[in-house]
Amino acid sequence: MKDTFNSNEDLEFIKKLYLKELSFDLENPENKGHAFYDNFQMLLKLEPKSDKYYYILYHCLFGPSEYLEEIKKVGSDEYSVWKNRLISNKKNVGLYGDIFELYINWTFVQKKLNFTKRERPDFSLNHSNKEIFIECTSTHCDFDKIPAEKDIFKKLKSKIREKIIEDYMNLSTVLFVDITNLFYHSKNINLTLNENFISKALKEVDDNLTKKPPIKVIKPFGAIVFFYFDNSKDSNNETHYTCNILAHFKRPTVDTNLVDFLEKNIMKNIEKTISNNPKFSH
Repeated sequence: MKDTFNSNEDLEFIKKLYLKELSFDLENPENKGHAFYDNFQMLLKLEPKSDKYYYILYHCLFGPSEYLEEIKKVGSDEYSVWKNRLISNKKNVGLYGDIFELYINWTFVQKKLNFTKRERPDFSLNHSNKEIFIECTSTHCDFDKIPAEKDIFKKLKSKIREKIIEDYMNLSTVLFVDITNLFYHSKNINLTLNENFISKALKEVDDNLTKKPPIKVIKPFGAIVFFYFDNSKDSNNETHYTCNILAHFKRPTVDTNLVDFLEKNIMKNIEKTISNNPKFSH
C-alpha cells in the first residue's frame, strides 16, 4: 500500500495502461457493461483512500493487468489469447471465470512451476515427473437480485455437478472453484458459508448422481478446492489483496502425487485478522 497517494495520477496511469496494453478505453461509453469500464467509473464516484477504492483500483484493475504482464514474459501468443478473452467478455459473467483462471496461470508463473496451458482441463503440470491436471471455474448468483440461502446452495450444487461429470475428470485432476460472489452474498445475509455448508452440497450432488446417474460413465475427480478473493489486514495492520481457500476436499483414492502438489504449492494462506469482504465488483 502506498504511503503517498494521488488519485488523479493513479487514474491517469490506469487509463493509459489499459489503452496501451489492452487497447481498451476506460472512458468510452461504448464499453459500458464491461467490468473494466464499470469498475473505473465506480472509482470516479468513490472517496479516494477508502477500502473500496483501494480494492477496485489495485485488485480489480491493476490485478488483471499485472497478471497479463507476467504472461507476456512467457510468450506473446499466450498473452494475445488472454487479452482477447478478457476484452471480449462484455456483459458476461464469464469474465470473472477468466480472471480467476488468469490468476491461477499467473500464480504458476510466479512459482516457476512446470505447467502447460490447455483446454479441458485448463492446466497440466509436471510434478515429481508425473502429470497432474487442474480445471478452473467460477460461480455467481444473478446480478439483479439478492440471493437467499437456498439460492446460494442451489448455485453451488449446480456448478459442482456441471464440472464433475466432464469426461476429462480423473483421480489426478483437481477442480478449483472461485466462489467469491457466493461468499460475498452469504456474509450479507448472515449465512455461514464454510466447509460444512459446502460438504452438504457435495453430498447432495453425489446422492443425486447415484439416484439419477447420467447416461455417460462418471470418472471420479481427485480433489476440489474452493477459493475466494478479499482484502484483509494482518497483525501488523498491513493490507493484503489475497486469494484464500475456504474449503478443500479429496477422495480417499486421490492420486497421492496430486495431494503432494497441492500441499506444497496451494494450501498456504497469508495470516488474516480482519476481512473486509469485497468481491470482483460483481
